[in-house]
Amino acid sequence: MEPQIQYDYPNTPEKRYNRDNDFRALVDMMHAHIRMCRFTPSEIRDAAVLASIMYEKMTIREIVVPQLPEAVEKILEALHKWEEAWMATDKRAGK
Repeated sequence: MEPQIQYDYPNTPEKRYNRDNDFRALVDMMHAHIRMCRFTPSEIRDAAVLASIMYEKMTIREIVVPQLPEAVEKILEALHKWEEAWMATDKRAGK
């Protein structure tokens, strides 16, 4: 039997608080605002969501345009051929 590899998942906020000084400073600042009754926990959550949304709106993302499926391409080709045949018929009829 192979030995089980033990992963450190999930990385809980408490674990991150203990390991990451920047995260700890952010949590401590938010906690202080709650403690001083400046903001409620719900307002802190709302502010975090809004800040995330504002950041996402500022971030430029590459827009990937999916290629048309092969079936659609075949349909477009058939329509083009039909249009060419129709135009040729109109020219022959003198229209």
